[in-house]
Amino acid sequence: LGVGFNDVVNFTRQLSTMITAGLTLVESLAILEQQIKKPGCSGLLVFFGALGNLAGSLISYAIAFYLSDKALNFFLKFRLLRKKEVDFSINLFQKYGISTAFFSRIFPVIRTFISFPAGLFKASLVPFSLFTFLGSFLWSLLLTFLGLKLGENWRVLETYFRQFDTIIVLGLFFVFIFWIQHHFFNKRTAFKKDA
Repeated sequence: LGVGFNDVVNFTRQLSTMITAGLTLVESLAILEQQIKKPGCSGLLVFFGALGNLAGSLISYAIAFYLSDKALNFFLKFRLLRKKEVDFSINLFQKYGISTAFFSRIFPVIRTFISFPAGLFKASLVPFSLFTFLGSFLWSLLLTFLGLKLGENWRVLETYFRQFDTIIVLGLFFVFIFWIQHHFFNKRTAFKKDA
């Protein structure tokens, strides 16, 4: 890699100083990327990007994990979810939690929220963490590569990412509307089956 111990120390010290000064993580990493002269240092950006994503994901996972019983009871009590839907989701995360964690990191919007349901439905922590890190690493690698190739013109991508975010948010909105219609307007038929 060509990155020595002193490079890592300087990188983390500068990153810490900028964040303490009130810059966002994204702004701090962008400034550091502009200052990097060694090619191997781009690997640090990718690594710390993935590590930061993992840290945030673990916080969300832990909150959901510790609140899961109370939250699930709340959802069941107010019929926001049915027992068979909860059981299905738990089985889904236990069976596919690893691949869900990995592939969700590639999709904007979804990547932000997937940790909460994983914790809520108690996906296995070690595989979840490993594949969250790997998926985040690939995402960070892609963004770093594009940033290095585009240089000062990296904001060109922002338009495309925003369009992709819009499509995902609209899709989630329609799923939410369907869910409301299914759970509240068809309440008699939806909950008779559980009784």
